[in-house]
Amino acid sequence: MMQSRVFTLNAVVLMLTVIGGLVLTVASGGWTENHGDKTILNGARAKALETDLEKAFPLRQAAINLWGSLEFSLFKNGRKGVLVGSDGWFYSSEEFERPKNFDVEIAAKIDYITQVKAKLGNAGIKLAVVLIPAKARVYPGHLGRYVRPKYWDDVYQKFLTGLQAKGVIAPNILNAMKTKDSMFLKTDTHWTPQGARVAAQSVAEAVKPLLELQTKAFSEQPGKTVQHEGDLLKFIPLASFSSKPASDQLETPIVEGGESAGAGLFGDTQIEVALVGTSYSANPKFNFDGALKLEFQSDVLNLALEGKGPITPMRGFLKSLPENLKLVVWEIPERFLPVAYPEQK
Repeated sequence: MMQSRVFTLNAVVLMLTVIGGLVLTVASGGWTENHGDKTILNGARAKALETDLEKAFPLRQAAINLWGSLEFSLFKNGRKGVLVGSDGWFYSSEEFERPKNFDVEIAAKIDYITQVKAKLGNAGIKLAVVLIPAKARVYPGHLGRYVRPKYWDDVYQKFLTGLQAKGVIAPNILNAMKTKDSMFLKTDTHWTPQGARVAAQSVAEAVKPLLELQTKAFSEQPGKTVQHEGDLLKFIPLASFSSKPASDQLETPIVEGGESAGAGLFGDTQIEVALVGTSYSANPKFNFDGALKLEFQSDVLNLALEGKGPITPMRGFLKSLPENLKLVVWEIPERFLPVAYPEQK
């Protein structure tokens, strides 16, 4: 009974907060100022109103959270950066945007990857690119009211074709993922460990006929299933009493081993495979390096970085190549292809 009263009191306080903010907003002229044809019915007006509340009311964070809850409940909108699909699916708005110089930047990525291939080749190292398809491309059936713009339609295949024409090993991860379930997390921008495993299998199939690696004994054990609140949920501001969207269930396999096959106590432990990329590879929850170890039965040096995009980690990697490498796996999410990176060469 006490908890119920506290809940009700909190709800009343927050409602009074947002009502007060609305009154001040209207009084300040913010209700009609500079909002053009935005209406409260289409949800666009909600964004403008939230901005007015933030400026006009001292208790703006509580008001913003409450308004975010109402906006999410009524209009299925979040903050800039997320698109709320259907069936509990969330998508990054980056997968729908057209940055400046869209086509130019995509072409520049092919040129840069070709340069990286040549530099690694001079050192006797092969390059394999893992182009991770956009979540919206793999699972368009949960986009709800959203439609991905046409200018993204052929980007994935054209990019792969461009790389392959330059002699870059670049398997079609999209085709492999389309035949599987649970390749991406519903509330996160990232893939699942199952998606990472499918990508690793595709890379191994493309590389193994071309390269012989030292084999080591790696095995996989089931991991513990945990609740995973995806990064896209951070774009849904909710009041303290609001119900959060359902989180994902995430099980990260445990990869064990690493002893050189047939080697004695002092066997060779040189690492011949390096992984470079983004948070898809750097975050241990997604287990991409573990999946590569299993598929190649070879150890993997994980040099991926979170929050840096795919180009910056490669630049750093090329400054000092580790010894004994035979293969570099470079993971690149499709949504980063049109993003500009100064000094790309």
